Amino acid sequence: MVDYVLIVGVVVLIVLINVSLIMVYAARYKKVPPNHAMVLFGRQYARDSGMHVWMSGGKFIQPIVESYALLSLAPVAVDLSLDRVRQDAKGASQRDVRVEVRAMMEVPADKEEVTKAARRFLSGRQFMSMHGSDEAEAVRKAEEEMKRTVSAVLEKDTRVVVARAPADTPEVEIADAVTTATTPDLADLGVRLVSLVIVVQPKGGSPPGNGRAGRDLAEQVQQLDVRLRRIEERLGPPAPS
Repeated sequence: MVDYVLIVGVVVLIVLINVSLIMVYAARYKKVPPNHAMVLFGRQYARDSGMHVWMSGGKFIQPIVESYALLSLAPVAVDLSLDRVRQDAKGASQRDVRVEVRAMMEVPADKEEVTKAARRFLSGRQFMSMHGSDEAEAVRKAEEEMKRTVSAVLEKDTRVVVARAPADTPEVEIADAVTTATTPDLADLGVRLVSLVIVVQPKGGSPPGNGRAGRDLAEQVQQLDVRLRRIEERLGPPAPS
């Protein structure tokens, strides 16, 4: 009788231990949502980069030693309205113009690029240990930091390009020149420029939405918005946390 009770007790203990291990594993296992990358840090990884990037699937987050952060790979829109931009008026003098910039950017789905973006846009507070952390808020903060940084790069290069361009330079050529100028800087950040629309207006000219330039800008922005909506439809709704 005693042996029977002992055997039953041992079996129950083994079952409870196994159930506990499964629950711990399930609680610490994190899946990578669609169109995101998961960045791990906290221990030494291959190549001694201090980070490890997962593009799909899932990963068991080791207790105590590892934390993680999510980085969105979805396209992000950046809008700039630059006033008092100096432009060469056919070499005779300079004039102040207003420049409207509409850019689409993204972090490429490449581990090296994601690592560069994570180093630049993810702060220590955005890495989570899976204890009540708000993933959506952390992703939003990383996106805001990326938009601030890219906006500064775009503004700097746009002002330089417009200042050197004659007044009759087509806006498409200005956009191409800005794209060429910003590409190396953005590559260092792990960001790629998907598209860029620029409209240049003389100071005191019609505001966006009036006149041919305004209509062209509205039409191009609408086309970009349609492209973005189609991308979001293909990706589908974000996976639940």
